[in-house]
Order: sequence, then C-alpha cells, then structure tokens
Amino acid sequence: MNTRGTREMARLALEMKKLEVLVHISTTYCNSDRKILEERLYPAHADWEKTIEIAENVDKHTLNVLTSKYIHPLPNTYTFAKSLAEHVVYDLLAGRIPTVVFRPSIVVNTATEPFPGWTDNFNGPIGQVIPCRHGIMRTFCSDTDVTFNCIPVDIIAKAIIIS
Repeated sequence: MNTRGTREMARLALEMKKLEVLVHISTTYCNSDRKILEERLYPAHADWEKTIEIAENVDKHTLNVLTSKYIHPLPNTYTFAKSLAEHVVYDLLAGRIPTVVFRPSIVVNTATEPFPGWTDNFNGPIGQVIPCRHGIMRTFCSDTDVTFNCIPVDIIAKAIIIS
C-alpha cells in the first residue's frame, strides 16, 4: 500500500496542471539500517516496480516465506515500503514537480492543539502510554539506553504546512 499508493499519487500529481508542490510523507525509519541520516535519497533496497509486481502476483504463502530475506536489512515491511516510496517519488516526479519528502519519527498525540494529549486513535505507542497514564498498565518493559523518538501530531502538521 505505501509503495503502490505513492505510485498512484505520483501519477495523479502528474495530471494536475496547477499543482505547485507535492509533499510526500515518509518516515525517519525508512533507512533504519544507517546510523546517521542525512536529508538525501539513499540507494534503493530493491526495485520498487518489481516489488509492486511481486506483491501483486506472488501467492501469500511464498510472500510470507521470502519477505524477511527480501526486505533485509530493514526490520519490517513498513520501513521497507516507505523507503521504496521515496524512490517512486524521485523516479516519477524529479524535475517535473517540486517535491518535499518529509520524514517524521513516531507520531503521537498532540502537544497543544486542539488541546494537550488529544488523539483520534490508540494505534502505535499511544495505545500503551494511555493505559500507563491511567494506572491500568503499571509496568512497561523497555531498554533504558534507548530514547523514545516521537513527535506530537500537531507539531508535524505545522511543519508539513511550513515545508
């Protein structure tokens, strides 16, 4: 969905005669195999066109068996697909439509707007934070050397508008 959906959006963008800029939302983790990230496009982990073709034509069992080897060194299909999506944007839009690739980290509830802590779902880490906050879940197992890299959704929305 992340790769093919991006391809379809890029194709649609190319048909929009008055489109001034396209903002593509990626993720900080699309290059999680690197220790230091710069604001640039890194070499592809796979060919996005072939990957879409494989995903659409290979049976589910074969996909399940081969996925971990195919997406290596990335940890999951989300980061892999988001990485490929950046290449879709570059391959289809570079030199044709001004494009911003925005790479937020883990998006969580709001900092201030419409009010502090607002969320419209409990997906991702917020689904564990809320029960902890209310005393329903009293322990949380984690590595104390790891920083929880997240950013409030209202800050992301403002940054996207500015970009």
